[in-house]
Amino acid sequence: MVLSRRALFRVKQMHEAIDLIMAGDIHERLPAGKERDDLERLAGSVNRMLDRLERLMDGMREVGNDIAHDLRTPLSRVRARLERALASGGEREALEDAVSGAVDNLDQCLGIITALLRIAELESSRRRAGFETVNLNDLGADVVDLYEPIAETEGVTLVMQPTAVPVCLDGDRHLLIELLVNLVDNAIKFTPEGGQVAVSIGRQVGLCLWR
Repeated sequence: MVLSRRALFRVKQMHEAIDLIMAGDIHERLPAGKERDDLERLAGSVNRMLDRLERLMDGMREVGNDIAHDLRTPLSRVRARLERALASGGEREALEDAVSGAVDNLDQCLGIITALLRIAELESSRRRAGFETVNLNDLGADVVDLYEPIAETEGVTLVMQPTAVPVCLDGDRHLLIELLVNLVDNAIKFTPEGGQVAVSIGRQVGLCLWR
């Protein structure tokens, strides 16, 4: 009877912990000692599973924060362009420029969302079949051409310093563009007026790097 009551008490503790977890307390864990019997081993396995789920949920929150951060800049540009167009008095040319710029920035937002979805596919190893040979010099030049007008507006000089010999690697071109776009955008944003941002290619221990 004593052993039976002790086992039932432990099961009751586990039920109470499970009820707390189901109520939203993801930090709660089942009571588990040194896993000397089947109940404690089961509780230990469940706790490890809960730890894994908690880490996944933290990762999802971080992804949400990254999406909000990456979308904030292009959406802010859309708003600023449209506000300038309204303040211009409704001139046709200004409106057309504002709409065109807004479309470009919205395309960038869609590109960010698509890139994040591709990252999820890469992590599940489903996207690697779509890798292609990418010339980093050409990719860098494309991003510099895209951001050169923005750099001029901020009073920053943006230059590309290609290597004499083409540097190529196998990868996802769209994700690499998104990576370099984020680097260049932040560099322009935090470089004081009159400064210079240079994009160059280098190698380090067999890796191809942008600087």
